[in-house]
Amino acid sequence: MQTTPKPLMLRSAEVRENHSGSNLIDPPQKNRRIYRRIGMGYLWAIAIGGLGSLTGMVIADYFQGLGVFQLLDAQVQSQVLSEFEQAGDRAQLHEARTLAMLNNPALVEQEVANLQRELAALQD
Repeated sequence: MQTTPKPLMLRSAEVRENHSGSNLIDPPQKNRRIYRRIGMGYLWAIAIGGLGSLTGMVIADYFQGLGVFQLLDAQVQSQVLSEFEQAGDRAQLHEARTLAMLNNPALVEQEVANLQRELAALQD
């Protein structure tokens, strides 16, 4: 009597049944584990990318705020410098007008009073 060999799948199923307590993992469970790890990797990558983007926006907003304050300071300094230049020009004009009015003492006193007013405004 000859016995026919059992199909290969049957033998591997028998091996699984014989080793039910061993560390053998069925292919569907192994795939599930790999898919879970890949999914967690994608989740971590998306989380890190989102956190990096938010951090970048917060840091950029902070430095942009500093730039706005510096711009406002520069505008104020420019305005003060322009006013100082205009006051200096007016002082030079007072000097020229005063020299032209030396013959009329009343106009000279008025021009000196105007000059003192301009210098007081310049100091403020």
